Amino acid sequence: MNSEFKIIKPKFLYHGSETPDLKILKPQVPRGENNVNEPCAVYASDDKAISTMIAYRTVRNPDTFLCVNNIRDKKIINYIGKLSKEEYLKTDNPFSLYKLDSEDFYHHDEGDMSEFIADQEQRVLSEEKFDSVLKELVKYGVNFYSVSEDVFEEIKSDMSKNMEVLKREGLKPLYF
Repeated sequence: MNSEFKIIKPKFLYHGSETPDLKILKPQVPRGENNVNEPCAVYASDDKAISTMIAYRTVRNPDTFLCVNNIRDKKIINYIGKLSKEEYLKTDNPFSLYKLDSEDFYHHDEGDMSEFIADQEQRVLSEEKFDSVLKELVKYGVNFYSVSEDVFEEIKSDMSKNMEVLKREGLKPLYF
């Protein structure tokens, strides 16, 4: 069976940011302990949930991480954290979702299948502003979990087993 597949780049991509009213996006080195080897680039996705994650402050919090599961052609995104519901709410922030032309972007092999990067500045085509990144992520189907230290470390050591561990522990997603 041939495991190779072709990534089809859409005409438009999206980039989330805590900073409103940008006209140009400049390449940046991503922040966070999971991004230490990532290139300086403009990051974007055709998936608005992934793009909105870029704007969520806790992606820079070492007590949280993201698991993207592709199960039977369905993407399930679990956000795992040692944060209570109240602590998650304190991390909520307004954000902007920027629409970009995909012409200068190429698929980022080290990232999620829907992640693209560009090495040069990108002109913003349009901007949507939102009051709550958490509420938008929940609308996009992102599941937020509050887990113990032990469960956090177990999932982080093998993220491919996140669904199995969450089910075994009887954990349910938080609602905001």
